[in-house]
Amino acid sequence: LIYADRLGLWGRGTPFDDFLAFNKFIEKRGIGGLEMLAMEMKSTGCYVSRGLSWNGAEFETIVVPLDGTFTAVYDQAVGVLK
Repeated sequence: LIYADRLGLWGRGTPFDDFLAFNKFIEKRGIGGLEMLAMEMKSTGCYVSRGLSWNGAEFETIVVPLDGTFTAVYDQAVGVLK
């Protein structure tokens, strides 16, 4: 990714001074770190993935009753995103 310095993942205004610091951070986190990076880049519009197709996919809606504890935890988690 060193060639992708224009993405703004390292340098001034980021948590990483340079590519080496960024790379060290990502390498420590392994595949999970790369997944998080891809999600961040997608959310900011820096990355578009068109590798998956919905062709032939099947979906089923399952209604699962939720207890009060689960609902409270969910509401608290969603509150963080606001």
